[in-house]
Amino acid sequence: MRFKIKKELLIFCMIFAAAAVLYLVTVKDSEAADIQPQIAGKILRFHVIADSDSDTDQTVKLKVRDGVLDYLEPLFENCKDKMDCKAVVSENMENIKYKADEILKAEGFDDTVSVSLKERYFPVKKYGQYTFPEGEYEALCIEIGKAEGKNWWCVLYPRLCFVDSLYAVVPDQSEEELKGVLSEEEYNAVFKSPDTKIEVKSRVLEWIDNIF
Repeated sequence: MRFKIKKELLIFCMIFAAAAVLYLVTVKDSEAADIQPQIAGKILRFHVIADSDSDTDQTVKLKVRDGVLDYLEPLFENCKDKMDCKAVVSENMENIKYKADEILKAEGFDDTVSVSLKERYFPVKKYGQYTFPEGEYEALCIEIGKAEGKNWWCVLYPRLCFVDSLYAVVPDQSEEELKGVLSEEEYNAVFKSPDTKIEVKSRVLEWIDNIF
């Protein structure tokens, strides 16, 4: 009987702990959504949409991404804010399109390319330890062919794009740039530290262990 009570208590504690963590995450996501317009006003996103989901179309999408980023990186060196980056993009729209067309032709594709700088809706997106809330954001958009395939995204300003998109953690330099652009409240709303989750879990386990 005593064992049964302990087992039920353990289950209750685990459910309670999971609910508490879920609540904290939900509250944090809600806070990020509330200040999404402020965040959107300070960042410029980059969106590349493939013609289809075929392996070849998805592969060439990434080559277009890399080529455009290589072209833009030196042009962004003297940009001090979002407006500077938008100006650079606007002045180089034809060059960006030419670069994308050039890459497609070199890979044997005859797809058309559409390049635009406009506001568009983005769902919740994660980049390393950062999670940007859903909403309208200004973005440099490159649509390849029918643009019916999976898309690739990043934050063009501050420059989170100019690193390997598969990194689990954003490099220190990019992190500092983001901190410098967003307010403390905005930064804390999008930053999801993996250490925080581990710490919460370990404390819960220690608490349960002490009970038994």
